[in-house]
Amino acid sequence: MSDSNKSLLIYIPCHSDLDLAINQAKKIQSELKENKKDINSFISKIEIAISINYFEPSKSQLDLAASVSDLIINKSELFLADANIAHGFMLGHQRNVDFLWILSANDELLDSGFTKMINSLSDEIDLLVTCVP
Repeated sequence: MSDSNKSLLIYIPCHSDLDLAINQAKKIQSELKENKKDINSFISKIEIAISINYFEPSKSQLDLAASVSDLIINKSELFLADANIAHGFMLGHQRNVDFLWILSANDELLDSGFTKMINSLSDEIDLLVTCVP
């Protein structure tokens, strides 16, 4: 792999399942700390964005979300689920990231799931689709 300055945006769209999105971000942050030596050095920058659509979060939810992510997008009534997901693609384009991961808030990451996913990335792939069997 020739370029080790690749970036990854993890975009977690959510609604009333904001607490689940926060848990996803917490799990990623924890795995980043615990497995740093096992994580592919191919990716040098990782950002987590939590995007909330058509739900009015409490201040404590927003504070907690801000503590585990790099960006909170709170569009409350401006767009619904499909627009929120599409916004992830636009944000990835605006930030000129190399990889975009749209992560469901309510499909819980398995243990080491983040490490396995990030270690699967390479210059040779355009799309990586994962699911729980």
